[in-house]
Amino acid sequence: NQKNTKLLKEQAKTLNFNDIEFPIDLKGIDKFEKQNNIFINVIGYENKQFFPYRLSNQEEGINLLLFSEEQKSHYVLIKNLSRLLSSTINKHKEKKHFCLNCFNAFRTKESLKEHKYYCNNNDPDNIVMPEKGASIQFKNYQREMKVPFVVYADFESILKPIHTCEPNPEESFTNIYQKHIPIGFCYYIKSDFMEFTPVTYTTKNENENVAKKFIEMLQKDVINIYHKTKFPRKIILNEEKFEKEENCWICGNSLGKDKVRDHCHYTGHYRGAAHNQCNLSYRKPKFIPVLFHNLSGYDSHLFIKNLGGEITCIPNNEESYISFSKQVTVDSFKDKQGEEKNVKRELRFLDSYKFLSSPLSTLANNINCHPCVEKYIKPHELAVKKGIYPYDYISDLNKMKETQLPAKDKFYNILNGKGISDDEYQHAQNVWKTYNCKTFQDYHNLYNKTDVLLLADVFENFRKLCMNNYKLDPAWYYTSPGLAWDALLKITKVNLELI
Repeated sequence: NQKNTKLLKEQAKTLNFNDIEFPIDLKGIDKFEKQNNIFINVIGYENKQFFPYRLSNQEEGINLLLFSEEQKSHYVLIKNLSRLLSSTINKHKEKKHFCLNCFNAFRTKESLKEHKYYCNNNDPDNIVMPEKGASIQFKNYQREMKVPFVVYADFESILKPIHTCEPNPEESFTNIYQKHIPIGFCYYIKSDFMEFTPVTYTTKNENENVAKKFIEMLQKDVINIYHKTKFPRKIILNEEKFEKEENCWICGNSLGKDKVRDHCHYTGHYRGAAHNQCNLSYRKPKFIPVLFHNLSGYDSHLFIKNLGGEITCIPNNEESYISFSKQVTVDSFKDKQGEEKNVKRELRFLDSYKFLSSPLSTLANNINCHPCVEKYIKPHELAVKKGIYPYDYISDLNKMKETQLPAKDKFYNILNGKGISDDEYQHAQNVWKTYNCKTFQDYHNLYNKTDVLLLADVFENFRKLCMNNYKLDPAWYYTSPGLAWDALLKITKVNLELI
């Protein structure tokens, strides 16, 4: 009896909630199931679609609906699953039997049982089929425009040894032997419309929240960019050219009564005649990509907990992300009702490795010019190749005060069981001497800065290549498959029927 709250409270006392934190998350539900022999399914709801969020291993269980409201989420008991899910299919009232693994509906329990025999071998998902006659073609014309501001970044950490007991060799185990503590970072904002210099920061205190410092400094730059580019430049018009143009310079189709003048909002430069809708799609993007090399595998774990505020993510699996985003409030205004509204911009954290899946050292060697490195590191000759760094040796901040390069054996890497060659050590010595390093912190800062500028050169070269070949900017995309799909549709001009 769900209406009898007194009875429900008495029933709750019989349940084991030991070591379960509230508000409860998925791990908490796992623990609750084990402690109480009660099985729970969680159904998600987003964009007017239901989907399997968390399914029990057992056939029958309690069904909960999870829905979000702003930054809060709520669980609601589902009394009649068939009635809830049937509302998304049709208005008929006959009972349907739903597979929670794929959300397909069946008229009988027997047909559902037969279906589950095969479906339960697959991961849970809500399969939505296209409507009859639907097709797909290239429409993302705004992605022909270069994203005006792109951030390249990298963290550096000290590797503090962790002393633990010996694991049981007869069982599988993970041997945790180091703790990575971020002590510094570098980021560089690349733009064709504003000039920026690389920002390098190294802490003086191991207890400082370096990741939080990174986010705070980056947010200030985003706010500054917004206010400096808030109002579009006045168009520098070529009226004669506009009158002669018969095709939209964006999509290439013929123009009609919706012909308008399209111009760059940052420079005022007239770009060409366009359809009104195409012109609107060429608006300034409301996000700034922040690229790390191997973000998914390493750097994201260093600072994602310090993002705070409104965060969204695209998960790759339980431990890594394809991307995650943070909303930054850059301005505010009052609407017609006098209510204050915030203007926000998205910091979109991306992994350049999802586009260029090779070590940065290999990628840097594959390009012929390094304009970012050459501009900010003088002389540049030694900086155009990946630097040499004694990761395992730098176990505390006191090492930053050392006045000479560590010995060659200090560059040994415990993880891969390799040291460095004589040539590599000679290169490190030449870098120390050429750039007049007084302490290891000077060498550390130069290494961090070089890595970021090399990443900028590599990815800017990739952007240029894609713009020349496909007229698409990779900075709009999350991964190379998304870029490749749009390039396919754009180049072939195909109109694919969805089946």
